[in-house]
Amino acid sequence: ALSLTPMLCSQWLRLKGKATDGNKKNWYSYIERGLDKFDNGYASLLKKVVTHRAVTIVVCLGIFVGSIFLMKFVGTEFFPTQDDGRLGVNLELPIGARVEEAQEVTSRLDSLWRAKYPEIMVMNYTVGPASSDNTFASLSDNGAHIISMNIRLLDPGDRDRNIREIAEEIIGSFGVTVETAANGKIAVDKFREMGSGYYDLIFMDVQMPVMNGYEAARQIRGSDQADSASIPIVAMTANAFAEDVVESKKAGMNEHITKPLDLGQLKSCLDDWLGK
Repeated sequence: ALSLTPMLCSQWLRLKGKATDGNKKNWYSYIERGLDKFDNGYASLLKKVVTHRAVTIVVCLGIFVGSIFLMKFVGTEFFPTQDDGRLGVNLELPIGARVEEAQEVTSRLDSLWRAKYPEIMVMNYTVGPASSDNTFASLSDNGAHIISMNIRLLDPGDRDRNIREIAEEIIGSFGVTVETAANGKIAVDKFREMGSGYYDLIFMDVQMPVMNGYEAARQIRGSDQADSASIPIVAMTANAFAEDVVESKKAGMNEHITKPLDLGQLKSCLDDWLGK
């Protein structure tokens, strides 16, 4: 912007001022004609857009809606691992618990998790029934025994552990042993290498580099191991649309849970598939 562009512009203007004789034309004339045609075409297009506003709006809406349906065909092989640094936690105490008890549990968890996970930057929580003014919260499960927490971690560049490693520790606190894979291909390779019966449950992230979760689930179901058809596979994705659930089922997954992680839903899933 400060050196190359001004230098090129000065050279073009210098060439423009030079006379040409016969068939010897300088290269600037071709560029000038091309830019003029581009300007004229763009001006003509703008005129059509302004004079046909209804058609323009319909075309734009059509492109937008079409792009939404085309999202499912977009490959995820080169997508980076997602780390938005957000975790959602819902805890449900025994029915009948008082608000004061829920506040005490929340305070203890806040102190415990901040000490154990220094990556936590902000931890907001709500305890007790939602007020009549909070329409969104009123539509959700709420009550004196329900605690809702939103955890915001430091930016990925400011912490040593990524969100996957932190989630491993949180899941491990439920008494299970956790192993992870960086992408779908590694997950399939580990499943085949460890042999039948080694893994009890697979949480499969849908959007992964190299091989996405759908293809990884299909390859696991299609392998020749004894437990390939019976091992539970649970899809983990930020997409909560009905077509995403259907796609997960088609790939051979047993269940579909959404991100950010809800510890209450996660624990319920573990209890359902592994037993309490």
